[in-house]
Amino acid sequence: MSIGKAVMSIEGNPTMPLTDSPKLSCLYKFFNTYGRERLDGLDRSYFRDLSPAEKAEAWNFMVDGFEDSVDAITGLHLLDQMRALEQFKRALDSPVSPSEYAATRRADEINRLLMLRYVTNADPDSHYVAMLPEFARSEFEEALAVCTSHFDTQRNGGR
Repeated sequence: MSIGKAVMSIEGNPTMPLTDSPKLSCLYKFFNTYGRERLDGLDRSYFRDLSPAEKAEAWNFMVDGFEDSVDAITGLHLLDQMRALEQFKRALDSPVSPSEYAATRRADEINRLLMLRYVTNADPDSHYVAMLPEFARSEFEEALAVCTSHFDTQRNGGR
């Protein structure tokens, strides 16, 4: 089961994957809610005290289609930073699918910028740092703000 593949109930409504793990139930519930909990975002508490098998299940749940979800990107990074950075690098090295829809382009830029920020904060490899100026020419104000914030953080020694 993954974020991109919803389980359908008998009534045809998307439901959470079935699990006996209370910790994984909380993670699955997060991705199926739109209230305050979702707005607060993921944090380390969702992954604390998971067994290796639960961590593998959580990873598999979030990794499919992660490029399209700020929450999945954040979750992968919180769950296993080094492994996530490798995933992010592969995604960043892949071309973006063009879209005629501004909302899709905006989401793609925000998601790629988040991955790029995680990558360049952990390892300022010149290949990935060189991608940042592309976002400085963004048509979307949010991407410009994130990009500017990143450059300011880097200029101030990562603070």
